[in-house]
Amino acid sequence: MHRNSNLLTLLLTLIPLVAVAVQLPLKDPFQAPEFQDQRSLISVTKSLDPPITIEAPISRQIIKLLTIDAKKIADVLKNYQPPILSRQAKITVDSFTNSLILQENTDNLPLIINWLKEADVPNQQVQITAHIISSGREALQELGLNWGMSGEGSASNIADKYTQYQINTGSLALNLLKIKNSFLSVKLNALEQKKLLTIIASPRLMASHNKPASIKQGTEIPYVTSQDEKNNSAVQFKDAVLGMEVTPSIQRNGQILLLLKISHNSPSAALTLGENKHLSINKQEINTSVTIKHGETLILGGIFQQKQEETKLSVPFLADIPLLGKLFTNTDEQVSRRELVIFITPHLIDI
Repeated sequence: MHRNSNLLTLLLTLIPLVAVAVQLPLKDPFQAPEFQDQRSLISVTKSLDPPITIEAPISRQIIKLLTIDAKKIADVLKNYQPPILSRQAKITVDSFTNSLILQENTDNLPLIINWLKEADVPNQQVQITAHIISSGREALQELGLNWGMSGEGSASNIADKYTQYQINTGSLALNLLKIKNSFLSVKLNALEQKKLLTIIASPRLMASHNKPASIKQGTEIPYVTSQDEKNNSAVQFKDAVLGMEVTPSIQRNGQILLLLKISHNSPSAALTLGENKHLSINKQEINTSVTIKHGETLILGGIFQQKQEETKLSVPFLADIPLLGKLFTNTDEQVSRRELVIFITPHLIDI
């Protein structure tokens, strides 16, 4: 009986050690781990529990891409090495708007957005060719343009089809036409030779993606601001110009978004304050945006200049006779109205 009790005690002692040996990998397969008492067994089994990880919250962002294909860049993101997406990330492609719907943890999302902004940059510049003309109504009819028509229609000369937009803000109203043209410069030069229009300027400039480029045409008008006792005058200048600022944004499929800022400043009546005269400027300004294809021409009209001319005809000698001289003098006043028209043609240039 005493021997059986000793055997039972030995078995009860070995059972916990065998259980631990099954659960733990051993450094030496022939050496069992040593435990001082039952408390060691409890501490080892607790260390085997997996660590608890707290994941960052998920944010959802819609990212519209301008120049790169959404599906292609989504594949690049998923296969990028080393990975830049977390294991929580999910990407959905919206092909209709060329956008990515990105679900990512809030810590990693700003990094992905910055990466996409750096990738979504075109490798092209925009060459902008402009013609600024002063024209009468007859010249516009020669060009086949009719501001009175709305929507899409036919034009007889420079345009096969055109689309018209009307923009009215205050005293400045713009008419915008998009046309497909050929030999525009040749036709404008021919009309200038007929004295039907005047080409004020034909600038050409390069602009980068989302970088503004500006064109100004006009004069600086001097005016006296003050005068000292020795009749020395202080003179300042004010711009009386037609200005245009263009900011191109290169889109997909040869489309270009043009952000336009048009200003037309002209001299007005001088204001007399004390002994000094101060020049006033009539300012007209409009901001708009138009999407146009590579090689198409945008026409901006609706900016008018009014000029009053006085012609005096008289009979020599007889017109100088006091009182009777008016009978031999004829004064004719004519008011001419001419329209400023701007032609803008953007072309994409590889760099």
